[in-house]
Amino acid sequence: MTNFFRILRDADRRNIEIRSRMTRGLAWVAHKRPARGRQALHRVVHVSPAYFDRKSYIGGGERYPTCLAGAMSDLIDTRLVTFGERRESFKSGSLQVEVFPVRDFINGAKHDPYSWKFLIKLFGADVVHCHQYTPFVTTAALLAASFLGRKTFVTDLGGEGWNVGQQVVTHDLVTSFCPISEFAIRDFEHDRSSVIYGGVSPSFLTTSPASWPRKRQVLFVGRLLPHKGINYLIEAMPPDVDLVVMGSVYHPDYFQLLQRLSQGKRVRFVTNATDADIAIGYRESVLTILPSVYNDCYGAFHPRAELLGLTLLESQANGTPVICTAVGGMPEFVTEGITGFVVPPNNPAALRDRITLLINDHELARKIGLAGRQVVENRFTWRRVAESCLQIYAGNYLKKNAPALVPITTPGKRQGETKNPAN
Repeated sequence: MTNFFRILRDADRRNIEIRSRMTRGLAWVAHKRPARGRQALHRVVHVSPAYFDRKSYIGGGERYPTCLAGAMSDLIDTRLVTFGERRESFKSGSLQVEVFPVRDFINGAKHDPYSWKFLIKLFGADVVHCHQYTPFVTTAALLAASFLGRKTFVTDLGGEGWNVGQQVVTHDLVTSFCPISEFAIRDFEHDRSSVIYGGVSPSFLTTSPASWPRKRQVLFVGRLLPHKGINYLIEAMPPDVDLVVMGSVYHPDYFQLLQRLSQGKRVRFVTNATDADIAIGYRESVLTILPSVYNDCYGAFHPRAELLGLTLLESQANGTPVICTAVGGMPEFVTEGITGFVVPPNNPAALRDRITLLINDHELARKIGLAGRQVVENRFTWRRVAESCLQIYAGNYLKKNAPALVPITTPGKRQGETKNPAN
């Protein structure tokens, strides 16, 4: 094990060939090493390149591991290992969070930290659950966990990275993949994959839905990035309806474009919204829209846009109806005309039609909102997500059938799947 740490420490980030050879050898040895046959599941360690905090990143890809680990910590000893500017160790409720300093970023990408000291926290784990498949830290964790004989699970949230897996077949080191939607499962082996959807934080699942009527207001929540399709939403807005856009700016040029498009329209940007601000926005608005696209306004193609769409679930938890585009995994939990509406991407006219319908029919909006809330309460709390994960861990960890906690969906091949989801 000492040699393993030394190899990782001495590997030159800029010399891809050296690291490729190193990881090929390590992966081969790790793959041949038999897993340890311990008889009980005591501790889970989640590894994520970032966590949901303004010191790190604010987005669904960061909220997912942070909230999942937090909910799981109420059921079993759980640790979240992540990365930041400095070494930190703190409790968040019952969750132990370990933040390790980043030595560097692979190819300068902030979402792909280069670190190896965090591997010490894998000792004592029975299960290692990595979030994001391609970053270097995931590959390092998979290799180390395999050396230790631990079971490994991977949930990819749409992030990108250098990925030793492009140089060596790291999926052989994964016990099971846990994609967050049926749309996301296409990237992994079906016989080793079980869909685990996301959940809603308690701060968004209020004791009762907000009252009606509400403001003539439409809400968008999410990072301000081109694939979110916010420019099409602004274009679609009726002149007498307010639009509130809540989200951090990660693409300054795109933000400037949105500001230009908003001139003369009733659009308000909130770029530093807290969870409390967002919760108020959900409860005050008639509807929430996530207008994501595969092909953005700059001509870029995003084949994995919106693997899930957590903000839609948060909105539904507040009894607020949703509109989404037919992109990614979003249509899987938005039932047309029942819990919301699904429209074609890049189509302002279709958006405007549904906005006008719900803005002018509060009884219909209220009915759809209540139906969405019922679905969230039954299926999409983080507690249920954590229980589902633990069931999958147990089923793979023990050499016998584990007692079921909640029903698990293990979908087969998606019907009508094409290579290009934009077509």
